[in-house]
Amino acid sequence: MTQTAEGPPREMRSEPRPEKIAEVERISERLTGSTAVLLAEYRGLTVDQQQKLRRSLRESGAEFNVVKCSLARLAADKAGHPDLVPLLEGPIALVFCDADVSQATKALVNSAKEMEALVVKGAVLEGAILSAADTKALAALPSREELLAQLAGVFTAPAQNVASLIAAPLRDVANLVSALEEKKTAAGEAA
Repeated sequence: MTQTAEGPPREMRSEPRPEKIAEVERISERLTGSTAVLLAEYRGLTVDQQQKLRRSLRESGAEFNVVKCSLARLAADKAGHPDLVPLLEGPIALVFCDADVSQATKALVNSAKEMEALVVKGAVLEGAILSAADTKALAALPSREELLAQLAGVFTAPAQNVASLIAAPLRDVANLVSALEEKKTAAGEAA
């Protein structure tokens, strides 16, 4: 039997360590509580690249977490996402999004374009598992602010049309009166 730095030999342990239980619980809660969770393999990223990635994700309202695959698999099962387990291979990072999912996904996908070692593996969006291709397509969607601006434009267009329709008869009457005055003036000058 091998004595480990953490305590008794592995063969003698019957219970998982409390720290690992707490970590599985934390990941499981984040999997169920976040609007979206993006999965990425970060093998080969330098420390500077990881810091740049963390910064860009933080600016978009997301949190980059490196996790042990074995703990992430246990947490996925506990959170009711057993179909997520095949994606949890290799050195994996989970990006928890609670704000604008589109912005966070764009930040991750753009970083993956810049950093060849970063691989987008998929996502969990409101309980649904997305493939890597679906996750990249999600990054192409407009942000929440852009969608709200487009929606506001849709709502204001009918109001502008109604205002134009209401103003049209008044414009027509004003044009008619103006034309009659010009005709009268021209008739008076001719006489």
